Amino acid sequence: GKGGRATVFAYGQTGSGKTFTMNGIQSMVAEDLFHLLSNDDYEYDDSKCTLDNTIVTVSFFEIYGGRIVDLLNNRERLKVLEDGKGEVVVSGLEEFESNDPAEFFALVDAGNK
Repeated sequence: GKGGRATVFAYGQTGSGKTFTMNGIQSMVAEDLFHLLSNDDYEYDDSKCTLDNTIVTVSFFEIYGGRIVDLLNNRERLKVLEDGKGEVVVSGLEEFESNDPAEFFALVDAGNK
């Protein structure tokens, strides 16, 4: 299938409920994403994304006080840069493969600690 990217972005003051809100959204996204990728209710079509032809990856970073850190890689400092195409890139951000909702949730939990 064709690839794609999705971003969930939370902005707000410390203590305003970002983590609480994001946990609910992340749960829905993981369940729905893996359900859709494993759905066998349609005829086989090479152009459709399935668990057989799609890799789901998770990355998790925080911007706070002008610092950008990778929450899944020991809070390593990151840089936000613009590439030659004018697209924003978070340089050094690790991506971790997730094969099911349980792995997805485990990565989210690790990032929230």
